[in-house]
Amino acid sequence: MIYTMNGRTTRLNLRADSVGTFGGLAAHFSGDGFSDMHFFDVHVVPPEEFSKWAQDASHSEKTLDAPRYEQIAKPR
Repeated sequence: MIYTMNGRTTRLNLRADSVGTFGGLAAHFSGDGFSDMHFFDVHVVPPEEFSKWAQDASHSEKTLDAPRYEQIAKPR
């Protein structure tokens, strides 16, 4: 469980075979509340649309600073 090791980063691997909006949930038991561990919507788009989004995002003046992170990290 890499996420429990200091300095390590967990990666999410997603196989997106078709365009659409999908939900998800945790894949391994992790204690109380496990059944409520759902992902927010995942939007799968065609490769060209993703490339355009990534390029636009890389040129954005917005940054993920501490105040912005706190805002988006709040439970919904």
